[in-house]
Amino acid sequence: MRVSICTGERTAGFQDRQTGNFHDVMQVPGSRELAAFCKEYGIQEQDIVTIY
Repeated sequence: MRVSICTGERTAGFQDRQTGNFHDVMQVPGSRELAAFCKEYGIQEQDIVTIY
């Protein structure tokens, strides 16, 4: 999860381990979207790391 320090906008995606580049998948304005992201990609919410 990438979060903007200025606006608080949250974007779910994946970070490339080799390059460190973050690949956006979807915006996450609320818990409903976060749950949909986790379900679609088989991820547990507690396993998500926040990047600022």
